[in-house]
Amino acid sequence: MSVKPIANPLVVLAALSLLLAACGGGPKVVISDEGKVPGAGPRAEMVRLINLQRSKAGLVPFEADGKLSKAANAHAVAMAANTCVDFDCGGVKTEARLSSAGYRAQASRFYVSAGKPAPADMIREMMSADWGRDIVLSPTFRHVAAGYGESDTLYRHYWAIGFAAPAIENMDALADEVVRLVNIERQKEGAAPLSINKELNKSARFHANFMAEHDCFDHLCPNEPNLGKRARDAGYDWRAVAENIAAGQEDAAEVVASWMTSPGHRANILNPAYKHIGIGYVLVDQDGGKVIMRHYWVQNFGAH
Repeated sequence: MSVKPIANPLVVLAALSLLLAACGGGPKVVISDEGKVPGAGPRAEMVRLINLQRSKAGLVPFEADGKLSKAANAHAVAMAANTCVDFDCGGVKTEARLSSAGYRAQASRFYVSAGKPAPADMIREMMSADWGRDIVLSPTFRHVAAGYGESDTLYRHYWAIGFAAPAIENMDALADEVVRLVNIERQKEGAAPLSINKELNKSARFHANFMAEHDCFDHLCPNEPNLGKRARDAGYDWRAVAENIAAGQEDAAEVVASWMTSPGHRANILNPAYKHIGIGYVLVDQDGGKVIMRHYWVQNFGAH
């Protein structure tokens, strides 16, 4: 079964709640939350309120990350200093803030705003707009950080909230992340966690490569062995085996979220009969075929 790809998460967006006439200008007297505003209180409270909304929606909370926090706070202070509400303030874009802080992102977005004095005001603003709510409840991101800056300008309070998923360094790390997210979903339903199986990994990766190389998106491509034979050829002696495929999703969180919205794929993920899982993924940078998805994903499930 095919899964429709969802929105591209790699483009860093700025959700602008307040548009000012101009960005830039002379520096102001800036007080960040590391100064007169008590400690990291507003920032920590902002993160708590974001995760409270995720909890209400049945979602896993975002995790804190020091590098993302450094980037978010630097951008908030720059907005306050330049009377600017944008993802490019003081001549530095949010992507550059992440890079300077040492955060390598697979996907990221920033929500920027000004004029709201308290985290409670901010979360109400974010949840009242579709785009703000979508970011807060996104399945794509793993980390969140709130940056806050204060100045003597009319708007006074400046917020930059960063949402990000760390870059996947290698295939094993990518497989681990998919399995981690799958096991979170299984835990919600009381199913035992799946273990990564090297033979099923081999089978899943074979099929992902076959689809990409043969311009095919299906469980069985022309001149390819079927799932059962692929698994046995890889060394997995199964009594039960199943498969999910997807194409177009750019990271682990996005593809697992897509599978979980499809009844058939969801059933495979949550099936308590399966004990093992294998993950296949291929990125085709220059996908020139009739099926142009670039990202090809395979999950193989099994039990001996």
